[in-house]
Amino acid sequence: MLDLKTIRENPEAVKTRLKRRGGEFNELDELLKPEEDRRLGQQESETLKNKKKKLSAEVGQLKQKGEEAAHLMEEVKIINTSIKELDDRIQALEQQVQEKLLGIPNTPEDSIPDGADESANIMVRDWGTKPDLSFKPKNHVELGE
Repeated sequence: MLDLKTIRENPEAVKTRLKRRGGEFNELDELLKPEEDRRLGQQESETLKNKKKKLSAEVGQLKQKGEEAAHLMEEVKIINTSIKELDDRIQALEQQVQEKLLGIPNTPEDSIPDGADESANIMVRDWGTKPDLSFKPKNHVELGE
């Protein structure tokens, strides 16, 4: 699976390398928008959690002094609701991003020849001698039956 950071930082280079495999991989374009939305949502969620933490500490101080803290407690409830909604949205976006990532193949190494399938491959080296069989060998599926 490809690294999201690599895709985010240099999508054109990843597209170029994927085109060497043959075919179009539009999933890359469809991946970047939900990933950006997820990252922004994550930042917003962290900001709200930080604000909630500060307000909760303030509520504790007010209660310790015996002062009224209902307005702050109401604000904390609103923030909790917002955090829950954001986290649900982030989780859905994360799932969407992961599904799209799984549909994108790995990029080929620079030494690999361009081509859509194995017919474009070249023999780099061969080891050993092939036996001369007097019968037609079975493949692994036939042997397993």
